[in-house]
Amino acid sequence: MAQVPRHPDPRPHLEQYRTPDAVAAELLLKAHADGAIADQRILDLGCGTGPFAIGAALLGARLATGVDVDPVAIALAQQAAAQAGVQGQTWFVAADLRDWRPEPLAFDTVVMNPPFGAQAGGRHADRLFLQRAADALGPMGGTAWFLAQERTEGFLAGFAKELKADLERVAVWDYPLEATMEHHKDQVRMVRVGGYRLAFAAPQTSA
Repeated sequence: MAQVPRHPDPRPHLEQYRTPDAVAAELLLKAHADGAIADQRILDLGCGTGPFAIGAALLGARLATGVDVDPVAIALAQQAAAQAGVQGQTWFVAADLRDWRPEPLAFDTVVMNPPFGAQAGGRHADRLFLQRAADALGPMGGTAWFLAQERTEGFLAGFAKELKADLERVAVWDYPLEATMEHHKDQVRMVRVGGYRLAFAAPQTSA
């Protein structure tokens, strides 16, 4: 997978942690093996500097759209996509998910690393990302692939039911949170993180 730049000034309330390359690649490859990437329309919510969107484009996505509230991250993602030669298969949008809505029937798959909702200023931020994934995929079906702390799996299962989707854990990692912000005391803190597949069924059509 192409190298993407680190954010030069990550902000704690946005949980702008870099997704480890190996973790991003493994989740993308699992989605690809499931038929959810090649020739599909991909949505990456909270795309940061673009690892999932760019990786999906390199795996043959028809178009990978990244949405992030931070225009600095969006500019870096655009530059990285150009360097990887996939600027024609990627589209990056600076927008706040509280206001942004996906266009109807525009996406087949969501791949994302949403905030874990661990910071005081962003409690339950993961709910918004999962809801937007449901907004994008619920009308016609599809799958959302995402990362979350394994200890929140009970919440995820309950919220999946609310969204009328099926949740499956597809991988688990000891995920290194690097000391990239002033409040960090440890150079690296390991967190148990799961990779999840959230499946939305296509609506039934009457004969």
